[in-house]
Amino acid sequence: MADLMSWRPFAALESEMDRLMRRAFGRPAVFAAGEGFWHPPVDIHLTDDAVIARFDLPGVDPKKVEISVEGNVLTVRGKRSPCAEVVKDEQCWYNETARGDFHRVIDLPEYVDRNKVSAGYKNGVLTITLPKQEEAKPKLIEIKAE
Repeated sequence: MADLMSWRPFAALESEMDRLMRRAFGRPAVFAAGEGFWHPPVDIHLTDDAVIARFDLPGVDPKKVEISVEGNVLTVRGKRSPCAEVVKDEQCWYNETARGDFHRVIDLPEYVDRNKVSAGYKNGVLTITLPKQEEAKPKLIEIKAE
């Protein structure tokens, strides 16, 4: 736990830099492809009932992904296999696919119900559903006509 806490300020800085790059250039900061550390793109949407986070993780074994929610922070970390494991007995001629470890930390709204989080993986997209607490959901008020 102490190790995660020591990295949280850097993860927050990374998220802020991504936000600034997206604002300035319309895209997140992209680091050189290859082996090492990379940042999967994520889309986050709000519905009346939940916060939905979708991570593009093509080629990532879902068994190598770890998801945690602590306080109001969603952490997704994992690993995409090195090129040598994917294309055995072949020489890599051109490689734009980042490989190695990844780690994303996202601040969540306070109204997320951490006890009901679910995740699914389909067609290379990891979808994490973070339901809203009942009191945070919109309520329709019925008008009583006389």
